[in-house]
Amino acid sequence: MNSSADAAAAEVVRQWKERTGLAIYEGYGMTEAAPTVTYNHYFRHVVGSVGTEVPGIEIQIRDKEGNQKKRGEEGEICARGPNIMKGYFNNPEATASAFWEGGWFDYPDKERALAAMEQAGTTEQRRCALCKA
Repeated sequence: MNSSADAAAAEVVRQWKERTGLAIYEGYGMTEAAPTVTYNHYFRHVVGSVGTEVPGIEIQIRDKEGNQKKRGEEGEICARGPNIMKGYFNNPEATASAFWEGGWFDYPDKERALAAMEQAGTTEQRRCALCKA
């Protein structure tokens, strides 16, 4: 089963798996990202995570001034890739405020969403764990 928008509560994931034998695979994205940015894959499923970037997507965590944060630091989710929209229709002001330099889309729910980027095991894959402020 797939779940989107946020990581499912660990207890929900556990009970679902006990009752059905199936995992819940979470993802994160929004309309502007058509729609997926990260996915909690079956081959590396982590309860409470929305997974790693889908192919072709780059994720950065930035502070409110747009400075890139290091792995493990909290900040705002920014994404770049071929599925990210080019801009808001007939709204150049909203488009200008939605992107950092280099085409990095700054999610508009930034006041609510915080992300921690951390190294996953010994690989270079990143995990985004979302929480609500």
